[in-house]
Amino acid sequence: RTRSGKGTIGPRIAWAFAREREVIDDLLRDPLLAQLGCINVDRMRAAVNEQNRESRDVTMLMIALSLETWLRVRSGRWTARQHLRKAK
Repeated sequence: RTRSGKGTIGPRIAWAFAREREVIDDLLRDPLLAQLGCINVDRMRAAVNEQNRESRDVTMLMIALSLETWLRVRSGRWTARQHLRKAK
């Protein structure tokens, strides 16, 4: 209640972004959201690379990445099998 701020990005989220960096980079190579005019891919890449993220920015970034993943699955451009092959 008396804190002046709410802190920074949680360590677990930072770990997830680092661990899944290859997948995130793959999602941002030719994103469907950019093709549809929904995002600016350069700004999205810059947001992924930022170290000091505000919680609202991280939330929006995660929403966009989730939507991109969903679009790729629905369009047949991404499968769990593809991701599992890369992880090995």
